[in-house]
Amino acid sequence: MSKPQDDYLKLIARYEQLDNGQKAMLRRASSPDDMMGIAAFYQLISATCFQLKQYEKQAAQLVYFLPWIEQRVKGKPLGRTLHEHGISEKRLFLVVRRESPDDLIQLRRIVQQIKPVAYADWSELGNLLFYWGKKNKHQLMRDFYLSSSSQTQEVIED
Repeated sequence: MSKPQDDYLKLIARYEQLDNGQKAMLRRASSPDDMMGIAAFYQLISATCFQLKQYEKQAAQLVYFLPWIEQRVKGKPLGRTLHEHGISEKRLFLVVRRESPDDLIQLRRIVQQIKPVAYADWSELGNLLFYWGKKNKHQLMRDFYLSSSSQTQEVIED
């Protein structure tokens, strides 16, 4: 497989080309598993490495978040973004403690609360979601907590 990082940005570009109805269908999916029943999902992943059957589940996890997190080059890690927008650590613990797909459903609900929209560098976020599991849940928590300690250090240094 080619590096998935190369295809994360392709996925975003293809998502932007979808019509409003197709985007709405993807937004309405209540879980990553629902993506498999949406034609727009398959249109989106065609001509990417995610079209392979073995990567379909990971592709669904990525597409599940596409409508809610916009690409920003050199964007902050998702955990830091959640902390900066006042998301409670209790809500993040719900994500870490849940099993798939409930963990991703809970994470998307949290992301949807960021107004006007959450931003992230999809080359990093894509890896977090593509390889989603216990290790990446811990990375999300690490980014959340280390962002709060780095902000405290910035205040002390001023």
